[in-house]
Amino acid sequence: IGLVMSNPKMLFSVRLGPQHHIENKTRHLHGATLLPRATTLAIVRYPDDEGVYLFHLDEQGNEFTDTYHDSTGAALDQAAWEYGVMPDEWKAQSR
Repeated sequence: IGLVMSNPKMLFSVRLGPQHHIENKTRHLHGATLLPRATTLAIVRYPDDEGVYLFHLDEQGNEFTDTYHDSTGAALDQAAWEYGVMPDEWKAQSR
């Protein structure tokens, strides 16, 4: 039986633009297939989980991969390292 996680709360999001680039620091794969470049990043938290997930979203807002982080700061650091997203670019979400 797999773990079912539902009702994540989106904390922050950022739309990626041409200034956000990947310099082959990471590769996101599904099996052996290279996944497309994300158009939006979101930091979300699930109920009863102290950590957060950095969601990589496609143009339609669908998550296609994520990374787990012990804190929001660690997720922000990952996005800065991987995409060059600056802290002031993130938008706080109210939902």
